[in-house]
Amino acid sequence: MNRKVVFEIMLTLLLIGMLTLAFDIQPVKAESKIIYVDDDNTIGPWDGTLEHPYQNITSGLEHAVDGDTVFVYNGTYHEQVVIRKNYLRLIGENKDITIIDGGGSNTVVYIYTQWNITISGFTIMNSGWEPWDAGIWLDDTAFIMINNSIIRNNLWGISSINSFYTFIDNNIITNNSVGILIGILLVPDSWYHIISHNTITNNTYGISLGSTVRSTKIYHNNFINNTLHAKSTETNIWDDGYPSGGNYWSDYAGVDFYRGSYQNETGRDGIGDTPYFIDQNNADRYPLMKA
Repeated sequence: MNRKVVFEIMLTLLLIGMLTLAFDIQPVKAESKIIYVDDDNTIGPWDGTLEHPYQNITSGLEHAVDGDTVFVYNGTYHEQVVIRKNYLRLIGENKDITIIDGGGSNTVVYIYTQWNITISGFTIMNSGWEPWDAGIWLDDTAFIMINNSIIRNNLWGISSINSFYTFIDNNIITNNSVGILIGILLVPDSWYHIISHNTITNNTYGISLGSTVRSTKIYHNNFINNTLHAKSTETNIWDDGYPSGGNYWSDYAGVDFYRGSYQNETGRDGIGDTPYFIDQNNADRYPLMKA
């Protein structure tokens, strides 16, 4: 993990502490527990323990309190999941074979007005195709981490509306109408998101940032074979500076003959010599030559 990522995580933890003091949020209790879920436990009993896990994710979440971890064993869970707890971690055993399948209706994982949620280790798939359906829908949330997951075959892969401090890291986001949607019309604000180390591929839109989105940083992602890789109404940040670099774009046509922060020094550095232009206000200054 590079120093900038470590710094950003430390900054996030610091801000959480500050907000806890500012809003008099009670700290997570020391007796926070792990609740287990396994769809193979078909006959019970069910109490969420390692020996008697709940059969579905919804039951695990219903019995969780703020600060708990819900650990889900491999399997296919045909349900729509709603998270109503703060400081909660929803962790899958293996992202390739721990599947939450929405069955083609509604939003698969929905989080509303919650703080400090981690979702990791799942395939999240098959939302509905009505205007408000998504693989993961975040609404009025803060400090959300989505990582190490596969988001596929949804209307919106990940939709973050009127939210701030969202971290989307190390996911495969594929075969959605829009891979990542942040902010839409009439939303007051949706700001400070970090989108990094994702493979965003074969979507109609790779990422769409709406008119009220600001302070979003997008870097070290692979944008591959999307009909349109990126759309942004406001000015956002599309790289991590030099020499860290920006993103890989499968339709980038530039070359790499030079190096340096101004790309004017002799020698290759794996970064394109010219920016990747998204629109008149947005550009990846240091596009990566290889995925």
